[in-house]
Amino acid sequence: MKQKEFELCTVRIEKDLIHKLAAAASISAFLPFLKKKFLKYKLKKLDWVHFTDKSFSWINGQYALGLAASGSSPAIRTLCRYYDKLLLVRKLGIPVFELPDQTVHAEAMLILYERFRKKRYRPLIREAAELLKRIAAENGGLVIYWPPEKEILVDTLGMIADFCFQSENVFGDKELSAIAAEQLLFTQAHCIDPESGLPFHAYSLETGCPGGSSTWGRGVGWYLLGLTARAERDAAWRDRLLQVFKRVFQTQDADGFLWDDLAEQNHIDSSPTCMAALCLAKCLDLELFPPEQSVELAGWLNGCISALLSSVNEAGEVLNCSGECGGAGVYSQKFGNYFSQGYTLMLFQMLEQSERLRRHLNASQEVTQ
Repeated sequence: MKQKEFELCTVRIEKDLIHKLAAAASISAFLPFLKKKFLKYKLKKLDWVHFTDKSFSWINGQYALGLAASGSSPAIRTLCRYYDKLLLVRKLGIPVFELPDQTVHAEAMLILYERFRKKRYRPLIREAAELLKRIAAENGGLVIYWPPEKEILVDTLGMIADFCFQSENVFGDKELSAIAAEQLLFTQAHCIDPESGLPFHAYSLETGCPGGSSTWGRGVGWYLLGLTARAERDAAWRDRLLQVFKRVFQTQDADGFLWDDLAEQNHIDSSPTCMAALCLAKCLDLELFPPEQSVELAGWLNGCISALLSSVNEAGEVLNCSGECGGAGVYSQKFGNYFSQGYTLMLFQMLEQSERLRRHLNASQEVTQ
C-alpha cells in the first residue's frame, strides 16, 4: 500500500463528503425537507409510502458514518450542522425517523454521542430505537424494510445491526440488541439459498417465499455487516462468518474487486468491495480469528484496498459502484460514484488509526512475497 496515495485518497473522500453533507444541511435543502415533513405529519396530504427524501436516507447515512469515523474538526462540525437541523424538526413535534434504513444515521449519531460527547442527539437516537421496536413488535419481532410490505430484506440486517448492538453497550438497551439478534437468526433459518450459501435479497412473510438474488453483491455486503456485528460480540457466530468470507472471496478478481453479482460477474463493484473490506478490517483489528486465518483475511483485505484506491478519483469520488436497485431482483447496471464513499472512508480511517490492523496487513504481504 502506497502511504502517500492512501493519505491523499482519504483526504479527497472526506472533503467531498463534507461538501455533500454541508449541502444537505443548507437552508435551500432543509426547507423542502421540512415542508414535506410538515405536509405528511400535520396535514396528512402525503402518504408515507410516496414520501422519500434522499437528504435523509441510508445513502447519506453512510456518508455521515464515514465523517463520524474520521473525527476531524471539519467533519464533526458539518455533521452537527446537519443533525442540528433534524433536532429542529423534532422540536416542532414532527418525527424524524420513519424507515429502518435511516438507522444508519442513528449509528452516526451514536458515535457523536459516545465519542464526541454530543449529548443533544440522545432524543434522536431514542426515536430511531423506538421506531425499530415498534416495527418489530408489529411483525413478530422482525424489522421489515417497508412496513406496508411484509418482506424481510437482507439490507435491513446490515443497516440496523451495529446500531442495535452498540446501543446495548452504550445504553444497556438489551431489547434493541435482541431485535438485531433475532433478525440474523431469522435470516439464517429462512433466507439462505442452499445453492450459494448466501441469503436471498428478500423473503415474504406472507408467502414464505424468497425473492431476488442470493449473490447480489451489495446484498452480500449488507449481510456481512450484520453478521460481523454479531460475531464481534458472540464467538459462536465466527465460524459462520469465516465460511461466508471464504465463499465471497473465492470470487475476488485479480485487482481485488468483488462483483455486482458474485455468480454472474457482470461488472466489478466497489460497493460490496468496501463493505466486505470493512468487515475484514474489524475482524483483524479485534483479532477474532487465529493467526493462520488472520493471514488469509489480511490477504483479501490488501486486495480490496488496492481495488478501492484505484477507484478514487481526484474529486474524492469512489467509482465502479453499482447504482440503486429498484427492488428485489431489479439490479442497476449503471456504475459510478453512488454508495461507496462512506464505507470506504470508514475503512481508510481504521487503517490510519489501528497499528494492529496495519501489522496484520504487512504480515500478509510478507507471506505472499
